[in-house]
Amino acid sequence: MKLKVLVAAGIIALAGCGSDPATITTAEFKQLEEGMSFDEVEIIVGGKPEEIHEIPDSELIDYNYIGEDGVEKDATVSILFNDGKVDVITDLGLLTEDAPEDIAAAEEKSIDTSVFKFAKETEVTDAIDINKHVTVFVAMSEELAPGLAVQHVIKQTYDFLQQTDVEGAETITIAVTQGGQKIAMYIVQKDQFAPDAEKPMTDVVLAASKMEFMTPEVEAFGQSLGTW
Repeated sequence: MKLKVLVAAGIIALAGCGSDPATITTAEFKQLEEGMSFDEVEIIVGGKPEEIHEIPDSELIDYNYIGEDGVEKDATVSILFNDGKVDVITDLGLLTEDAPEDIAAAEEKSIDTSVFKFAKETEVTDAIDINKHVTVFVAMSEELAPGLAVQHVIKQTYDFLQQTDVEGAETITIAVTQGGQKIAMYIVQKDQFAPDAEKPMTDVVLAASKMEFMTPEVEAFGQSLGTW
């Protein structure tokens, strides 16, 4: 397993103090499995990692361990938890050697979020090369009504889905926040997205999406317009 790129602007580092962090050996790495809890992972490897990164407004937490006795001297292992369970395990130099050109390409790659014109801030987790998924956090101004803010983001998702830098993604999660609180989240199935200039952009995006969460106020706004 190799990590090509995993970017999340504004991730908060939580670890780095207290007892010495645990490391991961090749034998321990082979015992890790998807679906494990935090405690199960820590029992196998002997403790907490060197760094813990929490991705804002999501259930994603990234454990970064130092690899021990790997094929590369500075080996690391990333364990991405989703809702408290292991979702993605990434080996960087523990069992497999990383080519310099792969690392350079990862550093250069980025996803443009400028289409979200009304956003105060955006954050992207690009895991296309890991599990063909992209997550975008869009923080909207509190000056907009929540329903209108979500409508803007959905409409602008229409253009976002057609960008070349999200090619290869099978699913894209869009989480909309306002004042630090999540107000809506939906997951787009890329293979179901069919651009159509004859239809409203919002309708086209929602036809390819599953709405995972919305506040009552956002839901009422959409129902009043017959949008969602």
